[in-house]
Amino acid sequence: MVRYLLPFLVFFSFLIEGTWFQIFVNTSAGGVEWVPRITLLLVIFTSIYRGPGAGIILGLFAGALYDLTYTDLLGLYIFSFGLVAYLCSYPFRGIKSSLLLQLSVVVGALVIFEWMTYGIYYVADYTDVIFADFFVWRLMPSLLLNTAAAALLYLPLQKLFIYIEKSEKIWQR
Repeated sequence: MVRYLLPFLVFFSFLIEGTWFQIFVNTSAGGVEWVPRITLLLVIFTSIYRGPGAGIILGLFAGALYDLTYTDLLGLYIFSFGLVAYLCSYPFRGIKSSLLLQLSVVVGALVIFEWMTYGIYYVADYTDVIFADFFVWRLMPSLLLNTAAAALLYLPLQKLFIYIEKSEKIWQR
């Protein structure tokens, strides 16, 4: 039962991003776009704590949810989520015990993800927003929002991953 917990949490966070967040938060106040990436945060933390295999599989699952729901350019989010999960899965071992290091990895992953998806959309001519506007009106506000969310999710997710690890050790006996 524990093995289905992470995919369920990713699916649930995907639903929260697409419904509740859009209702309770004005996502485009004054031209600023606040884009929640709770699902991506779960994928990043999974990659940090569980390694590349679990992170990439969860990233591909989350990316497929995004691609099938939000975009006409199929494969963009599958590729982006999978690549970001892979890049976050190989930091050194000491990162699991430090909030500051984990937040640094999260910020770097968010910047890579947002920049990569913007770049692909720009090259494919799906957007005409110049990079300066993207940086000021979307990347920075979203980065602040998601960094705060990562700081709030740090302790509960750390406890969740410790619980999953203990449960797996019990089942392996």
